[in-house]
Amino acid sequence: MRIRLRDGWPYAWPQVFVDGLTGSHVNAYGEVCLWQPTEDSITWLTFEELKLRLEAWCERVRRGFTAADAALDSHLYFRETLPRILATFDLGALGPAGGFADGANGVLRAVSAHHNLLRRLIPETEAVGAVKLEDDWRGRWFFRESLQFIPRTLDEFRATLTANQRARFDGELMGIVNIQRRPAVAMLVHRTTRSFDVLVIHVERVDGIVRARAIEAAPSDRQSLLLRAGPDAEALATKRVVLFGAGAVGSHAALLLAASGLGVLNVFDAESLRPGNVVRHLGSNLDVGLSKGQVVATRLRASAPWTVIRSSSTSPWSPDELRKVADADLIVEATGNARFAAQLSIVAQEAQVAMASVALYRSGTVARVRLQPASTEIPIYMRETRFGFPEIPPGHDEPAGLEIGCSAPVVNAAPASVMAAAASVSMLAIEAMTARETSDLDIVDVWSPADVAPFHEVGRRRFPDR
Repeated sequence: MRIRLRDGWPYAWPQVFVDGLTGSHVNAYGEVCLWQPTEDSITWLTFEELKLRLEAWCERVRRGFTAADAALDSHLYFRETLPRILATFDLGALGPAGGFADGANGVLRAVSAHHNLLRRLIPETEAVGAVKLEDDWRGRWFFRESLQFIPRTLDEFRATLTANQRARFDGELMGIVNIQRRPAVAMLVHRTTRSFDVLVIHVERVDGIVRARAIEAAPSDRQSLLLRAGPDAEALATKRVVLFGAGAVGSHAALLLAASGLGVLNVFDAESLRPGNVVRHLGSNLDVGLSKGQVVATRLRASAPWTVIRSSSTSPWSPDELRKVADADLIVEATGNARFAAQLSIVAQEAQVAMASVALYRSGTVARVRLQPASTEIPIYMRETRFGFPEIPPGHDEPAGLEIGCSAPVVNAAPASVMAAAASVSMLAIEAMTARETSDLDIVDVWSPADVAPFHEVGRRRFPDR
């Protein structure tokens, strides 16, 4: 056994190598996996602590690793890796419609993207006519119900296959490498206690020698993406939101709601994205000239594919127009226009639809988020100081400058204030849609104090006072 103290020790854990050791949680170079990257216990400061961790690892080998431990980064077990390339895939789209069966296999292509830093693994039929085939790596996927070991070399990869799979591997895949002199890709899928594990290898002939290197596999299917959408994704999947105002605050609120698992989002905004908007907006310079609603829809389709997004380059104002489009579980108002918010509040109250409104005040140093439940005695348009909802005092809200003329005033709200306001309205909206009990009807964040109570101190205020 060899112990290597890495640069950064004692905060970086030591590496432990055992020559000739094979099995789960031992990589191709004999390094024993003892700590997760997020480990913060620092249980390696003394040899006795290290010994205890090794004993615990050996006990897990004897009894079997837990379900969480069974998830392996198979590319790290292979003898060689192809650095800085991701292989993305959707197993549901790649495999047979009826699901995987032991010994199954099929043709795939690895399509180049992002200057060859990404390879999308897709079925052969999907690749034909849709991509530049000369840039592709052709190959096959193979499925095994279970594996005795994680392959570390090309020979071990081949040994894990059934006789029929090996025939395909030797005939088709190696024919691409040895006869056509082109790179090929092979994908090994096997079942684990929790789901599936995947090993992707790139095979090519270099100077007369066949070389196989593993590629880091990264699932792109909807279920894998939803693992990062938060705990409310399932509840939000059936919810519909109408968003009025897709500017700085509204665009980021739209992203947060969609990324959290929202089912349907309808966006209304008639303004076009200007170059200056990009500083605080979800969009980029590539989107300038498009309507803000269209920009938001395009961006969200790329990062939250489960959300059905519709955009409209209109800004309805009349009650009749608003009633037509307010069919939703929640309305989010992010226009920054108090008169429009009041109008929408009346329509939401009549339709008994919940509403959340957000706005920045005093040059972005104060943010207010208001919730109007579907059934409420004091809707937003009626809220006054006498009901426990004090007005935010006016400040020095003069524009920081004019881009060109009076039609484009600039309020120099800090981007951090924009993001904080978007996060606040999103969290309150999610609480309302998931029916979590909340008494928060009016939240005000003060980042620069006013000279009038109760906004004279930095911090968060909730109204009505309780």
